[in-house]
Amino acid sequence: MEETKQQLGNLKINGSGSASGGLFNEVKINGSGKLTGDLECRSFEINGSCKGEGDLKTLSGEVKGSATFSGSMVAERFKTSGSVDFKGDGDAGALAVDGHMHFGGSLHAEEIKIRGALTVGGDCQSEMFDSRGTFKIGGLLNAGTIEVNLSGKCEAREIGGGKINISKKGFAGTIERFIKSLFNQDDELMVDSIEGDDIYLEFTTARIIRGTNVVIGRGCQIGTVEYKGVFRVEENGVVREHVQV
Repeated sequence: MEETKQQLGNLKINGSGSASGGLFNEVKINGSGKLTGDLECRSFEINGSCKGEGDLKTLSGEVKGSATFSGSMVAERFKTSGSVDFKGDGDAGALAVDGHMHFGGSLHAEEIKIRGALTVGGDCQSEMFDSRGTFKIGGLLNAGTIEVNLSGKCEAREIGGGKINISKKGFAGTIERFIKSLFNQDDELMVDSIEGDDIYLEFTTARIIRGTNVVIGRGCQIGTVEYKGVFRVEENGVVREHVQV
């Protein structure tokens, strides 16, 4: 942001109101607010509901109620314990999803932590992907490290990464238990293909797995495994075909 913090004004809505977009220092809505046009600010906080007609760019964002934007999001840090819907893409440094978050397009973030539910229409890319909730990725989920503790139904078209660990550790917080009971979800991952260096899977259904070291654990239904180093099946995992390449 070219303007300094001292030069920018604040936008606060208490109750019900609307405002045009623009550049601000702080944006805070305690009630119901409508924002017309693109919005750029240093901090963005919603304690009620917000409807944005445009893009959002912020250094720090937090939604405790609900927010919908017709455009995309760019943020260094963004957290929601409520419901957030962006029709476009997302680009963030650190993203924490304790409620529900939806992107109609693709999502790129350095770190993604899910304790609620994340839905991405396109690809999802990050350095660290840590989920103890649910997710649905319409395209490729790609991350350097993927750590998933299954707590409900998770889906992706493809998954790729360095270290991939999909397990069910048998504990969940209040939000995770609520989401699971609400949608009557089984603890499972549905994916067409997974490719990585070190792969450990539980309760995963996939057509093909490609990796250097691959361990197929309990509850898995796998079509084909192609591996270079170590391959092992544990407990009641099912693999129809495995090939060392």
